[in-house]
Amino acid sequence: MNIADQIRNLIKKLFEKFITNSELVDFFAAIVMIIFWLLLASIVFKLVKRFLIKTKKYEKKETKEQMTVRRLINNIVKALFAFWIVIMILKELGIDIMPVLAGAGVLAFAVGFGAQELIKDVISGFFLIIEKTFSIGDDVEINGNVGTVTDIGIRRTKMQNWRGQVITINNGDIKTVVNQTVLFSVAIIDFKINAKFDISYINSANFKKFILDYKNSNPDIISAPETAVITSFDNGMNLRIVFKTQIRKQNAIEPDFRNKLAEHLIKNNIRFENTVFVKMEEQKWELYTMISSKKIIVNT
Repeated sequence: MNIADQIRNLIKKLFEKFITNSELVDFFAAIVMIIFWLLLASIVFKLVKRFLIKTKKYEKKETKEQMTVRRLINNIVKALFAFWIVIMILKELGIDIMPVLAGAGVLAFAVGFGAQELIKDVISGFFLIIEKTFSIGDDVEINGNVGTVTDIGIRRTKMQNWRGQVITINNGDIKTVVNQTVLFSVAIIDFKINAKFDISYINSANFKKFILDYKNSNPDIISAPETAVITSFDNGMNLRIVFKTQIRKQNAIEPDFRNKLAEHLIKNNIRFENTVFVKMEEQKWELYTMISSKKIIVNT
């Protein structure tokens, strides 16, 4: 005998002391049990709501996606408990709940079949947040799209690319994620010099000291290379310097180091009137002619 049956029998015994008609006893016992279930539902709902309100106090400490999951769990708990309360009330009214459960099962199957994409998105979103695959502000590559995550919802994830375009991806469609900001970020400075440039200079003590001094002067840089490396030859020499930086600090370091590099070459009387520096952002190339310490854009 479960707890509900024990409570029902106890109520019946109390009514039997005053009422001799068994049908009336059952009737009043059913009314009391319905009131009991409604009160229990009200108490549980208030406790769940109180818990949700309490979590709002920690919104400044919690991320938006964590709050989304917390509210989702609360709503699921309330919905399941409400369904159970309805079943118990129907049972108290003498309605056979087996056909109701069977009908609910068929309805759930039909709804689930029609909304399987929605369900897939919700489940995928739930696990994306729980497993912390990525967070808002992370620089990621999702299904070949590169950008910064701006929002993580239960159904969809939004990211903004370098052009300012907002890309919306259904969570169920996320297959491959490359998170570039889990532990550190990388600042990549690509530049191009003409073939007349004395390549031995990049291996000189003076140039190596320049890179080391820049690294020591910037606390956002975790590590730096000793010098630049040649990546390819294309009407000149393409060189690259890569800094390991604190998370999401590379965007500030890259342009700053380009300016410092130009100043360094000028200071050391290195001719580069014909030198062309190339800056690559995603798939966009911009050519710069270094005539002075300022950058002059050359139309291509």
